[in-house]
Amino acid sequence: MDAPSLSDQKQALRDILRTRREAVGATEAAEAAMGLRDQFLCVLRPQPFLCISSYIPVRGEMDPRPLCAALQKAGHRLSLPVMQGKGMPLLFRLVPPDERLIQNAYGLWEPPDSAPCVDPDLLLVPLLAFDRALNRLGSRGGYYDRTLPALRAQKPVTAIGLAYSFQEVPSVPIAAHDQPLDGVVTETEAIVS
Repeated sequence: MDAPSLSDQKQALRDILRTRREAVGATEAAEAAMGLRDQFLCVLRPQPFLCISSYIPVRGEMDPRPLCAALQKAGHRLSLPVMQGKGMPLLFRLVPPDERLIQNAYGLWEPPDSAPCVDPDLLLVPLLAFDRALNRLGSRGGYYDRTLPALRAQKPVTAIGLAYSFQEVPSVPIAAHDQPLDGVVTETEAIVS
């Protein structure tokens, strides 16, 4: 019998970790988000006044909102990714002062088209699995794998994955186009390159 293809390996891992992540209760998720905030701020200490891209959590993703509130309070500008279409890189728009967002065709929340476009310095990236080599398994769209090379070609950009500690695996199956992270922060630790 043939070994499973890379695509099959990735999908099997996605199925397992998506189920685990979606089983996290509200209290546990809130506590983990606070732990993640504390780990991030203690270890990473971003330079002042960066433009930071985050995300609005869906389907059990680690909640970055407590961290983002602390980063905004420290003077950082916050942006969110905007999907331009299937197979295209992400665009980033500043979160409006009134924080009014719109829901896209995929059910994800984004800033409106009237919000200014930016090139973030630091990306907070959701994921399904990660390993100690800072490889990331995403949800399958490949949006960050298309976006990171273009951003990194323009200027230094740091990509930090946000996850629960149980999302760590011994080795993430990767393809040539998969982009590594610069770090991963969980509720219990920060792993940086």
